[in-house]
Amino acid sequence: MKEWTKDEWLSDIMGKPCFNLMANEEKESDMRLPELSKGSFYSAKIRPDNVYSVRKLLVNGFTLVDTNVTFRAEKITTIASKARVAAPGDEFRVRELASGSFTQSRFHNDSNIPNDLANRIKGEWAGNFFKGRRGDFMMVSERQEQVVGFLQGMFNSGKMIIDLIGVDSEFRGQGCGKEMIDLAWQLNSANCHEVEVGTQLGNATSIAFYQGLGFSLSSSNYVFHKHT
Repeated sequence: MKEWTKDEWLSDIMGKPCFNLMANEEKESDMRLPELSKGSFYSAKIRPDNVYSVRKLLVNGFTLVDTNVTFRAEKITTIASKARVAAPGDEFRVRELASGSFTQSRFHNDSNIPNDLANRIKGEWAGNFFKGRRGDFMMVSERQEQVVGFLQGMFNSGKMIIDLIGVDSEFRGQGCGKEMIDLAWQLNSANCHEVEVGTQLGNATSIAFYQGLGFSLSSSNYVFHKHT
C-alpha cells in the first residue's frame, strides 16, 4: 500500500506542509486517507476506474482540479532541428518562460492557489534542472537569437519522459515544440524504447499537438487537492 509522502520541495515553495499520493496502481480498497493536519496541502492522483478512492476523496472534502492524460510514442519522425541542448546561461530565461507559459496546470486550476504562486511553482520546477535536482536533460528552442522554448525531461525504465515543456505564446505554432522533442529523441533514442508525456484533458491544443506527432493516449488520472 502506498503512503502519503511529504513533498519537501513544494512545502518550501508554498510555505506549508505538502503531501502527495500516487494511487494509480492501488486496489480499490487499499487507499487510506491521510491524517490531516491544520494548515497543510494534500494532492492525490487516482485512476478514473478506481471509483472507491474517487468517492472517498470527494466525500472527505477533496476537490477535483485536473484530469491528467498521458500519451506515448514508440518512434518520433525527426527533422533537421534548430533546437539545442540547454546551457547554464539559459537558466534565467528558462525560469521566465516556465513562470509564464502555463495556465491550465493543476496549480493554476486550484482556486486556493494564487496565480503568482502557481507561476512560481512552475518557474522553480524548471529551475531545479540547473540545480541538478530534477531532470536528466533539457533542450531549448531559439528564435531571433532568443530562447523562446524549453523542454525538461528525464529517463525511467527505458522511457524518455517529457517532464515539462513550454513555449513563449508569441512563438507558438512555429515548430518550436516539435524541434525540441525531435532533438531530445535524436540524442536519446538509442537508449530508450518510447517517449511519454502528460498534459491536461482540457488542453485541446496540447492534445492535438502530441497526436499530430504520432503520440497515442495510454492512461489518465484524476488529480485531487485539499487545503486544510
